[in-house]
Amino acid sequence: MHELLMGASAFWASFTIAPHKIINLLEGKGARPRSNAEYVAPEAVRVAAVQLQAHPYLNLKQYVLEMYQLASEAAESGAQLVVFPAYTGLLAGSLLPGWRDLFHWARTKEGGYDQKRVHTLAETFHNALYEAYIYTFSTIAKQLKLYVVGGTSLFLEEGELRHRCVLFDPKGQAVGTQDKTALLGLDHQLGVTPSDWIEVVDTPMGRVAMVLADDAYYFECFQIAKAQGAKIIACPCGMEQDQLDLLRCRATESGAYLVYACLQDPEQPGQRACILAPTNASVGNDGVVAVCDSDGSHVVSARTNLERLPLSIQQENLDFIYKDFLKSYQNRRDWPLLIEPDQDED
Repeated sequence: MHELLMGASAFWASFTIAPHKIINLLEGKGARPRSNAEYVAPEAVRVAAVQLQAHPYLNLKQYVLEMYQLASEAAESGAQLVVFPAYTGLLAGSLLPGWRDLFHWARTKEGGYDQKRVHTLAETFHNALYEAYIYTFSTIAKQLKLYVVGGTSLFLEEGELRHRCVLFDPKGQAVGTQDKTALLGLDHQLGVTPSDWIEVVDTPMGRVAMVLADDAYYFECFQIAKAQGAKIIACPCGMEQDQLDLLRCRATESGAYLVYACLQDPEQPGQRACILAPTNASVGNDGVVAVCDSDGSHVVSARTNLERLPLSIQQENLDFIYKDFLKSYQNRRDWPLLIEPDQDED
């Protein structure tokens, strides 16, 4: 039964989720007369983070135009870089007929995921999800003439499942990619293949890196990015409630600006997209430059001053280090380093 449903759904997607339809929808919105990223001054780089309340989409137009509208709000605020949250590419999966049945088919009785069935779904729908992600965000970047971190999606590459994020430039070209390096929670259950590389991309704004979702629990990702000269680190994340506190600490210890985009759980809202900085580069000395102040899908933007970034961890704010820094770890229910790998059966 599910094989027939997958076949019918994939056939439908091949006609409905098509590059030319995505491009036509976005080109119909018209191009902006000027480029936010054309003139860049290091003391006045404006970045934006998307807070997206997760929901299923009724059709391709609704998905594409919601992403465009959020990016357009960032562009209107003067942003030169906009970051979308994790799993934006997977949200396009709700366009597929019977997606709920296929989702439950891939679950196990214990509440996890059957990796063989997940791989079958990935093989069947890779093209549709790939085109929805790549053509939506590359065309948005080209139309609005700004840098776009298109959140994340799952990519099937040479038989391996990758949790990946792509950075698009104002010409719509993919200029950088980043795969998850740590397999926690959902990625662990799905059988994602981890990366062993942190990529840093040269842009007119400065060097930009991407740290995805649960990778934020590992300070090494930020240290590696900083060691390669990253001044802006995009953090596309999911629905984790404690990410904001943790990333405030990451900004201070790495000495970089962080652009935190998040998915918001409609049943348990509370996640807040924000722009973060080292404590001594923020007005309130708390690491927060700007934060979204309400629930729902919104964009928060702020001007950053890359000239003010410290070269190393600032030790002067001991209250922050001893209280907030430790609290960020106490909020984490499952310590990442204590998750044991699967044991092979004898």
